Amino acid sequence: MQLPAGLVRDPSGVVTKDPNQEVQDRVALVFNSFLQLRTARRVTRVLREHDLALPRNDRHGEVYWARPTVAAVTSMLKNPAYAGVFAYGRTHAREAAVPGGQQNQVRRPAGECRIMVRDRYPAYVGWETHEKIQTMLRDNRAEYAKLQTRGVPRDGAALLHCLIDKVVLRRVARDAASVRVVWRGGAVSELTVALPVNSLAALPRGAEMEARVLELARAGMHDEEIAQVLAAEGHRSPGLDEGVLPATARTIRLRHGIKVMRRCTRWPRAPGWLTVADVALQLQVPQRWLRERLWAGAIQTTREPSGRYLLPDRPDTLDALRQLRAGTIRNIDPTRSS
Repeated sequence: MQLPAGLVRDPSGVVTKDPNQEVQDRVALVFNSFLQLRTARRVTRVLREHDLALPRNDRHGEVYWARPTVAAVTSMLKNPAYAGVFAYGRTHAREAAVPGGQQNQVRRPAGECRIMVRDRYPAYVGWETHEKIQTMLRDNRAEYAKLQTRGVPRDGAALLHCLIDKVVLRRVARDAASVRVVWRGGAVSELTVALPVNSLAALPRGAEMEARVLELARAGMHDEEIAQVLAAEGHRSPGLDEGVLPATARTIRLRHGIKVMRRCTRWPRAPGWLTVADVALQLQVPQRWLRERLWAGAIQTTREPSGRYLLPDRPDTLDALRQLRAGTIRNIDPTRSS
């Protein structure tokens, strides 16, 4: 099972906290902030105000940093792994709303998982704190639903209700619907609105967008930059009615095996040194392979107090790593000749 950001498996398979201290601190900050601010929305707002990204895992298990969202913060708060719990069966299938329709995967409360083993992982919060957080999240949701149905409509909604006779919706394509508004008095307004879809193939310009992502990625642009260009050109992510998510660009790029140098959002560049991400890109090897050998001591090099590993930026460093990868040598220390 894939671990959430902040937890990793060492070479022996034992789960530990991510050795990157900044990742640990950011995960802890989310939980501590929630206990003080009491809502995921406030935590998200504070993180954004201070320009603090969240560590997330991609489908390959590699950590990347993403802009905080309420959904991402809530997902972290609900994950029992951060309380040291191995949980299996966190979702179950719910019957489709219409006969023959697709079943939906619904997440179970943490205490109702099919299998739960406590003290399996190093915890960021205790189990009692985790349960307290789940109660707070449920209360927030219940209070929100209560407020949404309380009192009289807002002035704008009440005014529209008085002015509109009826609204007719008709789906005209997989990703679009026509809206016909009949106003009291007989006037009619018509417009077409975009609808979220569940796949890139369902978008009329999906193939065009995919080709554009590949073009920009091969030119060296990062996912965030690609998303901005695509949005300006009128493209959109499948799950949105407008705009493009960096995750959409990343998914397309990785599906075609295109790797780009990750943008360093935490540390400044160190002249004369290579980061793990730099080496992985130049040698076309997984970052996990490098980190496992760093943790095991097969690669001896410099490590900053922040947790970042640095290797000398020299041809002999890369040659030694290639030999280590091929199995012709068992360990290296590129700093000895620096």
